[in-house]
Amino acid sequence: MSRSVFWLPLALVLAACGGDEASAPTAVGEIENPPLGPVMQPERALSARMEDAWVLGKSAEGTFEPPPHSGPRPSMEGPEGVGPLLGRPIAVRSAPGDRVYVADKASLTIKVYDREGQVLGAFGGRGREPGELLTLSAMHVGRGGPSGPEAERLVVADGISMRFTAYAGDGSLETEAEYELKDLLWPRSLQQLASGELVFLTKMPPLMRDGQSRPDGGSLFHVYSEDLETKLGAFGPVEDFGLADRPIADAFSQVRPGHFWITRDDAVLYAPSLYRGLLHRYRRDEAGTWQRETTFQGFVAQEPSLLEVPPDEEQQHLHFKVTQGGIAMAARIRNESRGIFELSDGRIVHFSLQTVAQEDLGEEEAAAAAHDHHGHHGGPRDQVTFGVEVFSPEGELLGYGAVDTFTEHGHTEQFYVDWKDDQDRFYVREMTDRFVVWITTLEIL
Repeated sequence: MSRSVFWLPLALVLAACGGDEASAPTAVGEIENPPLGPVMQPERALSARMEDAWVLGKSAEGTFEPPPHSGPRPSMEGPEGVGPLLGRPIAVRSAPGDRVYVADKASLTIKVYDREGQVLGAFGGRGREPGELLTLSAMHVGRGGPSGPEAERLVVADGISMRFTAYAGDGSLETEAEYELKDLLWPRSLQQLASGELVFLTKMPPLMRDGQSRPDGGSLFHVYSEDLETKLGAFGPVEDFGLADRPIADAFSQVRPGHFWITRDDAVLYAPSLYRGLLHRYRRDEAGTWQRETTFQGFVAQEPSLLEVPPDEEQQHLHFKVTQGGIAMAARIRNESRGIFELSDGRIVHFSLQTVAQEDLGEEEAAAAAHDHHGHHGGPRDQVTFGVEVFSPEGELLGYGAVDTFTEHGHTEQFYVDWKDDQDRFYVREMTDRFVVWITTLEIL
């Protein structure tokens, strides 16, 4: 499936309206899920609306055609050998001068765009030579490296070659460093501390295939030196977040361990992917040890966050399916974190997808869910909301607002909020019948 990228400067005006191997799963015939909880309403509701849009990723003719769901993939090559279309973007970052870096897992390149959607260049590429990649696991644009502490630097993690690659801002190769399988496995995202150290997020199986244990297999965050040569430590015990309470939940959390954000004072905000209304903040103490400083309560419309289902259930209703130890498991993901950030004024925002069961919807909501404004129809469906919670700097929930609603048909992959720049613009990936990236502005009234 081919996709293109959009840049949608979008305003969300929020106004207060008031109050490696897992244990075998249970046999399919014995699946037991917790009952659906009551539908909750936020104490303080926020309203949201979307405004203007621009397109990032125009064709050579300057037009945009939404690609089909299936069919041959279009060429990635443009007039200068670098085309704007993307096959599978997995990370987006901003840089000074309104430049946008997009990591494209399909072409294994990092593409650089300007504000007008023009491709300024690309680097990386498929291969085993220096600077080339076998896959793209995570990417970050930061500072430091051989060119100096303030030099722009891009770091990529390659989960197949088990190698970090650092590029200068112009795309030239700076350095490469291999990491060991026991220390890190398939890092899903990374960011940089003010000290220059790199923090990687991943949930690893505690045992390797040969049965050896991983020293930091029980931790979510893994810290490496700025030169990428040394692992400095790990923190964030997995058991703190209930990620391994069921085999299917454990498997899902290995693929999507969650989202994190490094604040201006070098604290780490963390939102588990399976969202149960709890967000966490970590801070390094004077002795250099990372500790969970606080956990704050967010909003969940209806629990639970995951329902296990028979793996042969109709495919369009499956959000996650995996086979481990020869046993197939499947689940419908009901509540999932999609990004957590600190605003420039210190407030914290958290984006999520949340589901309310069709039988618990009001008549008007149920009718809308049966035929939503995204064109999905064909009978009763659960309602899914892409929403945002706003917290004080101390973690007090200030309100929750719905950005968009649709049916479970489109829930598998919709909105991922990847990044926020210094102007509080959010970089949002949307995966529907096309791949789009928005750059959004969040205004809170």
